[in-house]
Amino acid sequence: MPNGGRIINVSSIAAKLGLEGVTVYSAAKAAQDSLTASLAGELGKAVESP
Repeated sequence: MPNGGRIINVSSIAAKLGLEGVTVYSAAKAAQDSLTASLAGELGKAVESP
């Protein structure tokens, strides 16, 4: 099992601001941020070796 890893995400401030005219883009970036945070929480937990 590997000792660690990284999740690299390229997002945008549009995910936080909800800018006019880029609704779908903003929603997609917000979803990406949320998915990354969730995966980090699930996969980032230490697993004890037997």
